[in-house]
Amino acid sequence: DAFSIDIEDQIFLSENLGGADVDAVLANAGVEGISRIRFFQNGIETETRGVDVVARYDWDLGDLGELGLSGAFNFSEVEVTEVPVNSVLPDLTFFSRNNQLTFEESAPETKLILSAD
Repeated sequence: DAFSIDIEDQIFLSENLGGADVDAVLANAGVEGISRIRFFQNGIETETRGVDVVARYDWDLGDLGELGLSGAFNFSEVEVTEVPVNSVLPDLTFFSRNNQLTFEESAPETKLILSAD
């Protein structure tokens, strides 16, 4: 099987935002006593492409019974294609390069599973 999955407006957790600019926005909203904010937001767009291959073979071993062998291989790539822009405070990053790498590199690109029963 081959697959291609595009996700638009995926939910993500923002960076820890703080500083004078954030303080000013919070004060204008009537919020005081908070020095840092973090929130969930929609906006990440990702593309996932890959292929899965699965095979199984059963042998009749006569008086010894049966032996079943199976194997599965997966290859997949995830790419963050778009991140939201911080329109309120454009100098602050909502979604850092480290978070992008976590999305793209946290799962292995290849996986092989072999089993016998």
